[in-house]
Amino acid sequence: MMIGGEFTALGRSADRRELTARLDESLEVLTGLWSGQPFSHQGAQHTFDGVLLLPPTPQQPRRPVWVSAMVRNERTLGRAAIQDGVTPGR
Repeated sequence: MMIGGEFTALGRSADRRELTARLDESLEVLTGLWSGQPFSHQGAQHTFDGVLLLPPTPQQPRRPVWVSAMVRNERTLGRAAIQDGVTPGR
């Protein structure tokens, strides 16, 4: 299975470590933005200072997030465990 063409075609890295770091940071940002409270974040990919996204999501504590996880990889399963569901991969 070829992985990465969709990223490299847009000038992005297809390195799994970088993709994982981007995903983790993005999940953190989404959770903060959906809180209905002013949110600040400074990371490798995103920087926000006091952003307030309204209206807040009606789901609490946030909108449901399902992630894909490799069933033989503890890190991806751990990420899925703190979200709302998992779509298992091989």
